Amino acid sequence: MKRLGAALLAGALLLTACSGDPSASDTSERDELGRVVGQGQVGVSVLRKGDCVVDADDLIGELSSVEVVPCTEAHEAQVFAVFDVGAAAGEDWPGQQSMDRMAQQGCSERLDAVDPDALTGDLGLVFLSPSEASWNKADDREVICFISAEEDGDLGGDLVVSPTGA
Repeated sequence: MKRLGAALLAGALLLTACSGDPSASDTSERDELGRVVGQGQVGVSVLRKGDCVVDADDLIGELSSVEVVPCTEAHEAQVFAVFDVGAAAGEDWPGQQSMDRMAQQGCSERLDAVDPDALTGDLGLVFLSPSEASWNKADDREVICFISAEEDGDLGGDLVVSPTGA
């Protein structure tokens, strides 16, 4: 199913960068499993697999936080994977093109975290990757992968197979 998902998403890739502060807070409410149960602002460095983002347009540019809601409420994007690129990239900033390539490949490889039945319609693959500034100043090495609805649509529920998994 990964190949089908990658084909559906290939034309709709959006690249953005984190300017996340490692000490960023999570003002949303979460249950005992870590799922968002109340609307709130979340620092990009504390986003988790399964988090649902209200507005996919908020994922454009240099970011420090986004607004999240429970996945039962209307939302345009959902985190389906978070992974570290530090080992693959090395200690020094690898450059934006290399970072984008690693992030795109890593997110595409992790599409199996998205419910295969959900991979229909106009969906996009969005990722947040470290910027040069966040790499050097905040030791940011995480890529955050999102599935997003195209054209300001609603994803219509929880699309991640295991929200609390890695």
